Amino acid sequence: MNQTTLKQEIQQVYTLADSHCSLPALMDAICGVLQRHPQELAHLTHSYRLVSTDTGYTLAFGLTEGVYVRLPEGQAVDVEVIGKEQNLLAVFQRKVAPLSALLLGRLKLKGDKSALMKLAEFL
Repeated sequence: MNQTTLKQEIQQVYTLADSHCSLPALMDAICGVLQRHPQELAHLTHSYRLVSTDTGYTLAFGLTEGVYVRLPEGQAVDVEVIGKEQNLLAVFQRKVAPLSALLLGRLKLKGDKSALMKLAEFL
């Protein structure tokens, strides 16, 4: 059986992002990939929240030794990424570099930036 790696599946998800899908659909796809690859993420134990300020979309999830779990909306997380949906999508679509989005004030981070950087290695 031919199994794809985490990075291969993430690249496939970026194709979805480029087709102008919504943020919830894109995040469902990304979270599905994370769920399928706990071994490749085994060194990660952090929690994350993505917040779209204009649409109200919020997603919180955690990785415990690579095992994905969806978190309740109000639960504390290690790092939170906040911005308008179009700005969040622009980063996933690789139209805007994450650092540029932060420096331009299009995205804001709260919490442990190193936790985000560890996950970003795969995204």
